[in-house]
Parts: sequence; C-alpha cells; structure tokens
Amino acid sequence: MAVARDAHGRLLPGSVNNPTGRPKAEHTLASLIRVEFGKEIEVLIGDNLTKLERRQIMADAMAQLISTGKVKLPDRVDENGNVIKGVTFDFPASEWMKHLIRLFRYIEPPITNIEVSGGVDGIIFDKEITDEPDE
Repeated sequence: MAVARDAHGRLLPGSVNNPTGRPKAEHTLASLIRVEFGKEIEVLIGDNLTKLERRQIMADAMAQLISTGKVKLPDRVDENGNVIKGVTFDFPASEWMKHLIRLFRYIEPPITNIEVSGGVDGIIFDKEITDEPDE
C-alpha cells in the first residue's frame, strides 16, 4: 500500500506511515525483558535453596562488579534438581571502569537541561559571541 506524500516527500495530512501502529506493550523487547527478569529461579545461598527473581541476581551482580571488580553468580538448581555452579567473572581495571561509568550514567544521567534564573554569565556563555575569529 502506497503512502500519500507531497512533492517534497512529506506525508500528506491524514496519511499514516505505520498503518499497524505501535506494537502492543506486551510485545516490545523491553516488556519481554521485564517479564524474564521478574521470573524466579532457585539458587543456593550458602546451603539454603532460595527462590530469587533474576532482577535481584542482576542487581547483586552489578553491586559486586562495582565494589570488587568480580562477579560470582550464585549456584542454581535446574528442573531435575542438579546443582549448576555459578560462574565467576573477573574484570580487568579498564573493563571495570567502563561498566562503572555505564552504570552511573544510567543511574545519574548527564544533565542535558539547565534551569537558569539569574542569567548565564559565568556558566556557559561568559564570552561574547561575534563573527570575528578568536585570536
């Protein structure tokens, strides 16, 4: 089905470029990931079999990574009752720093908007803007 456009390629009023619309929320990747991370799995904490949501395990792994540079995933029990040993990841300093920065950018995103009530002198535009090149 052709979409109605003007001579400049812009959509005409009333035209729809995506006739099926936005995907339903339950079918988006983010919603599917949310569902999977909300599922519980059985893990061994010490000698105790415990059910934890995957998001709890992920949060713990992130805390381990940031605080120690290592991540030890918990031992878990499969559907047949077999114990599967948790994997340990050891990150070199450069990788640890990359993960730390990514995490902080997610938790505390960089400021993109600044509210200015008393002018901008000394903040960003403390130099006059002219057409003359800088010397």
